[in-house]
Amino acid sequence: MSILEVIKIDVASQSVYMIQISATDTLQAYYEHIGCSTVSHFSFDAYHGCYVDDEGLFNQHAGYWSLPGFIQAIAGNGIVSGVDEEGNTASAEPEFLDWLQSCIQFYGADEAAPEPDIQIVSF
Repeated sequence: MSILEVIKIDVASQSVYMIQISATDTLQAYYEHIGCSTVSHFSFDAYHGCYVDDEGLFNQHAGYWSLPGFIQAIAGNGIVSGVDEEGNTASAEPEFLDWLQSCIQFYGADEAAPEPDIQIVSF
């Protein structure tokens, strides 16, 4: 079985660390590690993207997290993976873990939860 090394953003422990998941069933692994049944994705850069609970602001979570430049905090855990030249899921780079650990901000569940917000951006 092929294994990927991805980054888990863990709101309960307020930490960011590498985990291993199966490369053959990544979506199910995301559901399990995030603690949800639907996911949304956003890109950090050309190589790394993050999966989060699609209904995060509507569900109970252990906390929230944010990074510089984010408009609002993300509810619940996140999984960061990479992508290869063909667009397939790949392991995250260790240097990206270092960057996340240096700038992530955690908020407890008892802190003010952000309200769901929809912003329309024209192109």
